[in-house]
Amino acid sequence: EQLAGLFQRSRTPVREAIFRLESEGLTQRAARRGFVVGGITREQVLEVYAVRAVLDGLAARLAAQGILPGEIEELRWLNRRMHDADGQQDVTAMLNLNIEFHEAICRASRNSVVVRFMAQIHDWVRRFPETTLSYPSRASQAMEEHDELIDALARHDPKDAERIATSHMERALHVRVAMLQARRDVR
Repeated sequence: EQLAGLFQRSRTPVREAIFRLESEGLTQRAARRGFVVGGITREQVLEVYAVRAVLDGLAARLAAQGILPGEIEELRWLNRRMHDADGQQDVTAMLNLNIEFHEAICRASRNSVVVRFMAQIHDWVRRFPETTLSYPSRASQAMEEHDELIDALARHDPKDAERIATSHMERALHVRVAMLQARRDVR
C-alpha cells in the first residue's frame, strides 16, 4: 500500500512488479516484513561470471566480423575515459565506463539477444558489493586487456577477439574470487 501511494498507482501493478522482482531474484520474502532487497550469494557471483565469460567472448567474436571504424573509436574513447577515471581514483566512474565498454561491444555484435542477455548480466554485476576494478592493479590490467581487445576488433580477427574477451572475464573472475575470499576472512 505504501508503494502504491508513493507511486500513485493501484496495488495490483505494484504487486505484479514486486512478484516480477522476486522471480528475478532481486527481492526476497522476509517473515513478517514483506519483501526486502535480495542478497547475492558466492555461487550466484560465480554463475554470473561463467555466463559473462562466454557471452563476452561471443559478443567480441561477432563484433569483430563487422565492427565499424566509429565503433572502434568509441571503444578507444571509453577506455581513455577509464584511464582518466583511474587517475582520479573514481571507481564508480570506472565501473560505469567498463559496463559501457562491454555494452558497446555487444551492440557492435549486431545480435539483439546478446545485447539483451548482457544487459541482464550487467544488472547482476551492479548488485555486487564492489567492483573488481577496485582490486590492486586490476584497473590498469583491465584497461590493457581492453586495448588488446580493441586491436583484435580493429583487425577484424574473430578468434583473437573471442579469446581475449573470454580471458579478460576469466581474469576478472579470479579477482572476484580473491575479493570474496578476503571478505570471508574478515568476518
